[in-house]
This record gives sequence, structure tokens and C-alpha cells, in this order.
Amino acid sequence: MSEQQPYQPGQPWNAPVQAGVPSQVQGRSVQPAKRGGRGKWLGWGIAVVVALAIGLGATQFLGDKGVPEARVMEYLSAVETGDVQAQRAMTEVDGLQLPLFKEDLYFDAKLNAGIKERPSAFAITKIDKSGSKRTGRRSFSSTDSLVTVDYQLGGEKRTAQFSFAKNSSGAWVVSAPLEGTITVEGSGALPGLNSPFVLNGDTQISAIEAKGAILPPGVYSLEVGTKDVGALGAAREVILPAGVDLSLAAK
Repeated sequence: MSEQQPYQPGQPWNAPVQAGVPSQVQGRSVQPAKRGGRGKWLGWGIAVVVALAIGLGATQFLGDKGVPEARVMEYLSAVETGDVQAQRAMTEVDGLQLPLFKEDLYFDAKLNAGIKERPSAFAITKIDKSGSKRTGRRSFSSTDSLVTVDYQLGGEKRTAQFSFAKNSSGAWVVSAPLEGTITVEGSGALPGLNSPFVLNGDTQISAIEAKGAILPPGVYSLEVGTKDVGALGAAREVILPAGVDLSLAAK
């Protein structure tokens, strides 16, 4: 049974009404409602604004995830192989937040060549867009990209952190490298100073430098004393993990 149509003047009762044909109501033609041009453009404008907002938000959230993993692995490969030149090229020495950092010591070719064992089997566990605030000498800037890695050294699995930052050219550079310090506590050359020592049979660390000398992580051969005087103690093997301030007794 067909649905009954509303009666319109001038038509037989229950006559079908054609779709799209204006209805006659009290002698006036009622046209279908049309969307005004102003409303149409307003709707498009709102849609564009929403799309731009979503796009910008996604770019901010996804577009800057911190230092690329490939850049991190490039640095870790240089550390593992002892490529001092590559490490130096990737490190923003002037921007380091390590006041005791000495470029000529950390990147010394002989010192690095004599390291018995270097960190190896690196595995990136986390890359933060912004560096965490940390107390002490290893406090990273909030704009740095903080990297956390696991690695092997001295037969143990260890964890370390270092950071990257963008330089003035927009390139990712190391802003806080993998490093540690060695201090030999003893009588020293002068009262109140720590004992000088020699690393890997060649690199002399003076009594002044011996407090907080920043070094690459690794396994070193250490002799307490000075090469010039020849009053060196027996060599000992020292494991220096990254991020550790190692304090040793002179004897």
C-alpha cells in the first residue's frame, strides 16, 4: 500500500507529488531551502582552520623526536672503535656543559690508543626529546636530546647517558659525551693535592689535573707517580665506566 501524500490545492485527492516540484501553499510557491554563499564559505573556513591546527599539532608532536637514531649510532660506533677524529668532529666542544673538560686530554690519540678495552655492544634504550635535569657536573640542558644506552665493559652490562644538541647550523652534535673521571687520592706532589698518575704507560696526569680529569670510558693501565721522576708505583688495571667519578687510593 502506497503512502498517502499530503493534499495540495488544484490536485485530485491522494495524487502523487513529484519530487523537486514546488508546492503551492495558499497561492505561493515554496522553494526548497538553499545554503547561502556566506554560510558555505564560513563552513569551509572553519574546516581549513581545524585542519591546519591538527597538522601543526601533529608536526610539533611527531616532527621533532630528538636526535635521529642513526646519528647516535654513528657516534657510538666511533666510541667503540676508538675513532678519535670522528668523535671530535661530532662533539661541540665550545658548548659542553663540563667545566673540567680538556679537549687535548679527552681526544688524545696516544691515550685512546692505549685503552685496553672500550665500551662495546651498545644498545639504545631511550632517546628523549628534551634532556632531563640532573644534579652535579653532568646536568644537561632542557633543550638537549638525552640518550640512554646499555653497553658492555669489563665483563659487565652497564648503563650510561649522554646528550646531543643542535648547533647554529642545525646539525646534531654531542653536547655531553660519554665520559668519566679518575682521581687518585694520596699525598700528592704538594699538600692538599691528589697524587699524579700515568695512564696506559704514556699519558701523564698531573696532581692538578688529577681532580676531575674527564676521560673516555674504558679499561686503563694506571701507575701512581710521575714519569719524569720515575717514582711510579706498580701498574694496576682500572675500569672507568661512563658517568662515573672513580676515586682510587694511591697505595
